[in-house]
Amino acid sequence: MNIAWSEIFDFDGLVEIVVMLITVMSIFEWKYSRRRTILTAVGCGVTFFLCNTAVIVSNEAFGLLSDTVRFNLYAILIVFFGFLFAVRCLKGYWQQHLVTILFFKDCVLFVSFLYKTTEDYWPELLGDSPFAWLVGKVISVVMILLAALLCKTMSHPIHTPISAGYWCISALTPVLLLLLWEQIDGANPSGNGDLAMNTAVNAMLLAVSFSAYALFVRLAREMEKQMELQLTNQSLAFQIRQVDDAQAQLEQTRTARHEMKNTYFYLESLLEQGKYDEMRQVLERDIWPQFERQELVATGNQLVDMILSQKVADARRRDIPVVLDVQLPRELKVQQQMLCSLLSNLLDNAIEASCQVESPDIFCSMREQKGYLRVEVRNRIDCSVLSQNPTLRTTKRDRENHGIGMRMIRQVVDRSDGVLDIRERDGYFVVQALLPERVETEPVGMQQPA
Repeated sequence: MNIAWSEIFDFDGLVEIVVMLITVMSIFEWKYSRRRTILTAVGCGVTFFLCNTAVIVSNEAFGLLSDTVRFNLYAILIVFFGFLFAVRCLKGYWQQHLVTILFFKDCVLFVSFLYKTTEDYWPELLGDSPFAWLVGKVISVVMILLAALLCKTMSHPIHTPISAGYWCISALTPVLLLLLWEQIDGANPSGNGDLAMNTAVNAMLLAVSFSAYALFVRLAREMEKQMELQLTNQSLAFQIRQVDDAQAQLEQTRTARHEMKNTYFYLESLLEQGKYDEMRQVLERDIWPQFERQELVATGNQLVDMILSQKVADARRRDIPVVLDVQLPRELKVQQQMLCSLLSNLLDNAIEASCQVESPDIFCSMREQKGYLRVEVRNRIDCSVLSQNPTLRTTKRDRENHGIGMRMIRQVVDRSDGVLDIRERDGYFVVQALLPERVETEPVGMQQPA
């Protein structure tokens, strides 16, 4: 068995996997250091090259695979190793990694065949020039680079969750286009068809693939804008509520001041009469509840103080006990908008869920932990929530206006490159979020049962 090296060395395949890995590395942020990421990319590229070479050698030796099967196997290998590298080393949703790589593969295919439809005419132009092979390879590399440029230009990392149905459509589109091309190419296996027709078909498929991916990216950007609008609206609503609460507190202070004056004279009269038991009743019935209503949370962080004070007051109005355990740095590097949305939605969800149980109880913990801001909110439950609703989708009919809280929580954590953990523990529904916090400052503590 004599197989020439030129028959098993797939130059185009090697260039394609290298360009693909470089392209996805330029689109998405890296999870690890430059050295580790590049070494992993080299490992994936070498493994692909070895697997592809093994397939070529086996096919040359035994001739078991048809050209169509061989091409499909090559496409599966290059997509698999590109996807494996992206999921392992790059940030973002694995679904977008897959869609981007499939789009890249389609672009390479259609752009390359735009060149290959005219490949037979190059010998006539170059004659017996020794540079004919080199010119062909250079043009092939240029076609792959052109596909990478198209992919890079259109790509946009997504930080907003997208429905599974849309991911499936986005991933199936390039696959279906590839199968369509195989059907068209299979109808003309000799490649001797009309040059203009072949060129038009490949250009049309490239345009369709490009348009589909452009639509995918545009929708992702619109969803991100929608999320930004939701965050802005939520922050605006919080600020409006702050103003309303401040006005209510001012009015409450004026009323309490007037009542306090009357209560003072009443207590003075009881003191002169020696009615100490009645004095104690007045203190417990009238004075102490006013202090509870006016009690404000003080953690040392102004934003957290406002949110917790507001949510604790809301829970207290519903007779829901809240326990706070907060240990915060003086300044947080977490975006104010993100923290406001995260903490507000966590507590709103806990308060709403606590209204449905017999013995409600909410615990909120915030502290700095190993470079992260850890936020944990847990509320008592009567039965397992995750077993009945593992995806935590709203059970209300108005899905447009309900179930937003958990979606916002997930989006905030994803956009912050944080970690979200949802579980049930000892009769409590527990949500824990870790947000990157790299500011090393002197912490101020507060541990308060509310």
